[in-house]
Amino acid sequence: MGIERTLQKIATKGVVQLFNAVKMQQNEISEKLKEAGPLEVRKEKVLKDLDKRAFLDVLMGAKSQKVDIDLWNQIKQKMIQLGAF
Repeated sequence: MGIERTLQKIATKGVVQLFNAVKMQQNEISEKLKEAGPLEVRKEKVLKDLDKRAFLDVLMGAKSQKVDIDLWNQIKQKMIQLGAF
């Protein structure tokens, strides 16, 4: 019974990590597309430049510190937009 519980916790953490990595990748892509502007040619270039290794690094936690800083910067910008500062 204890082994099953441990495996369930490990699986849950893995799924949460996967979904968080996917969400971060989606946010990053969305931000890059906004920066590219309305031209389809630029958007296509952004999509072609997607790096599978960068996603895997996020998934494996190699960029966790950079991601934390980027996340904090996004939160800070949102708070400024809302007039909290």
